[in-house]
Amino acid sequence: TFVTNLGVARKDSSELLGVELIIEPGWSFSLANTFTQKTTKLADGSSILQIFDGDKSVNKNAPSLQDALKALSLTPPVNFSGDAHISVKLGSFEPSLTVKGIPKDADFVKLSTTGSIALTVTSNFFSPPE
Repeated sequence: TFVTNLGVARKDSSELLGVELIIEPGWSFSLANTFTQKTTKLADGSSILQIFDGDKSVNKNAPSLQDALKALSLTPPVNFSGDAHISVKLGSFEPSLTVKGIPKDADFVKLSTTGSIALTVTSNFFSPPE
């Protein structure tokens, strides 16, 4: 449903979609490199993860944004318990302006509104058997 609703970010049918997630300091993420992505580490320890739709006109097997979001795994900091938020920006880009599927920052046009995904992590203490 989330990816379906991303259509509002698309100006015309030639554009592809992307998502920008701001991950709080201490959190880690994993996403196979088969998905089109760009990561930027910020000075405060947070990370910006941009995930882009694959261009099926160039490669019919290009991975989709929807598949990438399903495959994304987030890991909280060690011993973290509580609430966290991931800032989300949606955008679109012209595939002809990309390098290896990744648009330049100026070519990734984000919607002016920012969303937030709220997460609640409960502690799961594990003690190995003695």
